[in-house]
Amino acid sequence: MILRALLGLAAGLSLLYFTAAARRRPALKVWVLLTFGLIALFAAYPDASTAVARVFGVGRGADFVLYLSNFALLSLTFTLYLGQRDLADQVAQLARAVALSGAEGGLGARPAGGVWVVVPVYNEEEVVEGVLRELVGLGYGVVAVDDGSRDQSAARAAAAGAAVVRHPTNLGQGAALQTGFDFALRRGAAVVVTFDADGQHRAEDLPALLAALDGRDAAGRSVEVALGSRFLSPSSLAAVPRGRALLLRAAVLFTRWVGGVRVSDSHNGLRALRASALGRLRLTQSRMAHASELLHLLRALDLPFAEVPVTVRYTPRSLAKGQSALGALNILTDLFVRRWFG
Repeated sequence: MILRALLGLAAGLSLLYFTAAARRRPALKVWVLLTFGLIALFAAYPDASTAVARVFGVGRGADFVLYLSNFALLSLTFTLYLGQRDLADQVAQLARAVALSGAEGGLGARPAGGVWVVVPVYNEEEVVEGVLRELVGLGYGVVAVDDGSRDQSAARAAAAGAAVVRHPTNLGQGAALQTGFDFALRRGAAVVVTFDADGQHRAEDLPALLAALDGRDAAGRSVEVALGSRFLSPSSLAAVPRGRALLLRAAVLFTRWVGGVRVSDSHNGLRALRASALGRLRLTQSRMAHASELLHLLRALDLPFAEVPVTVRYTPRSLAKGQSALGALNILTDLFVRRWFG
């Protein structure tokens, strides 16, 4: 009797606490109400648990309560996970604000308007100077967002003639891109291109990407976003290693299934976006899940987009730093939890 009363009290208090904690997450709130509410009810009325257990073919009422307790533990895990992610997002926003405020005063004159290329950089001192020097030489405004690198990447980027914004700590590629977007828009950019720092992307693909912004989509609307795709031409497809191609194909299927966005390449970092589009979308996924989030935003905001064939250069170094199966699983976890419980 005493144990049942303690179980009911614990479940009741947990119900109140986690319902309040999940007040901004309807799906999680329903989950908590169901699990903790039923546990509290069954603690007060044991016969009810036995009757419900028989309906579900579980057997004993105690077994059914045990299953519910596991669901309650899972809801607690989701609550803690989301709380941790929210805290990380707040830290990222603060760090980005500090980085941008420091950049405003320390950088020299840059071209106003036109095309800016945003390059997220993390520990790329071996190759980043050559990548950025080529882009600067083509006349683009270039901003390298150093995402807490522990090497000389920032110094190499500055030596190449790019503007440099430094995150005080590693926040993730999504956060680095959003910092670069904000920087470029403050400099009056008309178009912003995203470009990787590891040498995978080719500057020769930028004219076709930019030209696509002058076209129209199937509905006759002016294109706002041009997405690079390595799967639209035989030559670019041939350059993709077989294992990487399978992983990328799976990501495309997931994007179509979850986000409803029909694209041929869902995780290509080479894109061009008009300032009018950037003014409407904002990345909240700080790490690699930002690529799927961006496609979801295109659909949610009904932004016209086009795909452009591009070639990605794979080297042993870029493959070693590329997305692993575990990294892909982390991305899926972030997207699932944020989508259904965030």
